[in-house]
Amino acid sequence: MSPWSQRRNNRESGEVVFDPVALLTAFGSTKRADYVDEGEAWKEYDSLRDAEPVQQAATALLSVAQVWVRRLNLQSSYNVAAQASDARRMCQILGLDFAAIDAEAVKVIPQPKSWASLNEGRTPSGGEATCGQVEDHPPATSVASEDDTPGGVARAD
Repeated sequence: MSPWSQRRNNRESGEVVFDPVALLTAFGSTKRADYVDEGEAWKEYDSLRDAEPVQQAATALLSVAQVWVRRLNLQSSYNVAAQASDARRMCQILGLDFAAIDAEAVKVIPQPKSWASLNEGRTPSGGEATCGQVEDHPPATSVASEDDTPGGVARAD
């Protein structure tokens, strides 16, 4: 069965497969190779092509995780809802229990003292603020197949 047929079957059956190519395409990485070097980028490309799929996925996830950390560390109150949504999706992809992490954070991180002066209805009740709701996406159950894209060129299904 071709990798594209396998991916289509996975989608149709509802199985979620960890897809490092999709992550890198959507989020990019912190690594830049938009300059001429001594061939290091091509050496890394060749090395990753020869690596096992799990190693490729781990390398991609490490690159994307660095982008995710930057997204979550933006210091603006305008981004909080989007960051909470990002965090929930990241947990789902990684198979982490977002609700448990959120509940522990609510217990451990004290409510800001400045909230005490807010009127009722505008203050989170009893420190039970949560990070918002987004649609559920199941965690990935496996790594995308080894050769989803021949020659490293993406193919639309």
